[in-house]
Amino acid sequence: MLSAIDLRTDALLTAFVCLALWQLIAFVQNPKPVYMLWGSLAAALAFSTKGHLALVMIGLPLLGHIWQLRAWKLFLRWELLLGLLVFCLGISPVLYAYYLQFDLHPELVIRGRSERSGIFFILWEQSFERLSGTGMGTNSPDYLFFFHTFLWAFLPFTALAVLMLIDRFKQFKRAANSGSGIFWGGIAVLLLISFAQFKLPHYLNSSMGVWAVLSAAYLETLHTVINSKKTIRLLWFQRFIFFVLLGLSGGILFWMFRPEGAVFGFLFIGITILSIWQLFKKRPLVTQFLLAGVLGCLIVNINLNGFFYPALLQYQAGTQMAIKIQEQLPDLSGKSLYKWGNAHSWALDFGLQKPLLSTLSPAALPLDSYMYLNTLQLAELNSGDRSFRMVLEVPSYRISRLKWSFLNPSTREAQLEKMFLIQLH
Repeated sequence: MLSAIDLRTDALLTAFVCLALWQLIAFVQNPKPVYMLWGSLAAALAFSTKGHLALVMIGLPLLGHIWQLRAWKLFLRWELLLGLLVFCLGISPVLYAYYLQFDLHPELVIRGRSERSGIFFILWEQSFERLSGTGMGTNSPDYLFFFHTFLWAFLPFTALAVLMLIDRFKQFKRAANSGSGIFWGGIAVLLLISFAQFKLPHYLNSSMGVWAVLSAAYLETLHTVINSKKTIRLLWFQRFIFFVLLGLSGGILFWMFRPEGAVFGFLFIGITILSIWQLFKKRPLVTQFLLAGVLGCLIVNINLNGFFYPALLQYQAGTQMAIKIQEQLPDLSGKSLYKWGNAHSWALDFGLQKPLLSTLSPAALPLDSYMYLNTLQLAELNSGDRSFRMVLEVPSYRISRLKWSFLNPSTREAQLEKMFLIQLH
């Protein structure tokens, strides 16, 4: 649901990691060439989205499973050569694309360096730059970042996952149970990526399939023990999470961003009453647990997609400027629009379906040129000799970096900046 809003390659990466693990684990269980074929192709497509991270997400749980079964003889089978060939063929279009873009253009300066090989970058440098912080920079020295991020990223089934983790660790010295190798491979993934100096929450996305399957398997074991104290406590904790999510959704709707009209409010109240009624109907405990999670998920995502994110976009300057240009200045769509400097303007570029042109000096632009600029740039232009006419003005806030001072309606106005469209004379 989130990947449909925040578009990244991680959505594709997650899908291909799941497909690769499914097919390659099936190969471990029953070594048929068709499993190796599809598993290797999926691994190649996963690698093509984000480099070595894909191989880590696939390889460590897979190795854990092989270790659990002591199936080391699989490494001597001829199907591995088939898998290697399919993998190399699968990544070849991406290698060729990198060759065309970078190896054939050594003059390009990328992150302060020229003569960079695109093939060497995707095969070696990219992932190690993220681990070391070189090139990408560092943004988090917190080695527990992915562990506490997991607690909210896996909602609404975090309680189940944490209980599963605790029980797995308790069973560490016992005989290997189902999926223990995959579990320890998943833990190894979290430990490895925790040492990266450049971390972002969506790096966890591609591991979610593993944790979902392991949590589902653990839930099945709880289902076999009817009305156990553990299951009852888990159910009440899940209901608590449901009401927390419900409260947050209500806060967004009735306080943070109040909608015009009463439609959203009545719809939210109706869905809430229906959900609570379903939540406490007499059903098997595990069914009640799943229902609480699914209903919480639906309420939050209907709120986010139908109301919260559209409300946030009112403060994304590029999006709003593009709308105003198309509505109020339709003739401008065929003309060149400039920005001062090389700062990105992705939302406006997307809204107008063409990139803004960069200029380092407004004085060099021809008469009647249009320019998109911020408050500081406007003040600098005001102090110069070039005259201009104010055309449009929109509020601006970096909505991908939300802070409480912005979400709070009483302090929001003070957090806003402005972006302007001017016409030079």
